[in-house]
Amino acid sequence: VPFGLLDYNSDVPEEVSPTNPLNRPLAGLPRVGVDRAHQLARLKCHTLGDLFLHRPRRHEDRRNIHSISDLSNEEPLLSRGCITVMGSKRLRGNRTLFEFILEDDSGTVSCRWWNLGYMARYFKTGDDVLIYGKLSKGKTRAMDHPETEIIENEEDAMIHVNRIVPIYP
Repeated sequence: VPFGLLDYNSDVPEEVSPTNPLNRPLAGLPRVGVDRAHQLARLKCHTLGDLFLHRPRRHEDRRNIHSISDLSNEEPLLSRGCITVMGSKRLRGNRTLFEFILEDDSGTVSCRWWNLGYMARYFKTGDDVLIYGKLSKGKTRAMDHPETEIIENEEDAMIHVNRIVPIYP
């Protein structure tokens, strides 16, 4: 059967076969406890074979780095810049806002995290950062809860850059 054409409708794992290790139940694997086995079962993953055939929900294209001025609220894009200003604010109702301004040669964008004040520990002014997301609708050029990656060394492999990234449920 060609890959991708399997009609696998069973929610019940098959018998464990000594000749086919892909039929081995996930619950019996090391470091897979009862809770994790239930989480995987909700994704219809009961055996190693199910796990190998579990496909991503979608893919995100992160092959091209765009300038900050190219960011829009239409589609998520990958951009790179330097943190120029950062800080946290206490808001009404015991809420917090952590925010930094990311700048490149083309402009600036505000990156904001609501009720995640601890994010301030991960960044410092002057950090070179990659962000992925789309702008929030509104008057300001802001991105709420973008995915980020700090660039510490140019030669280090960046996990979610220069490739198409699978997004699993």
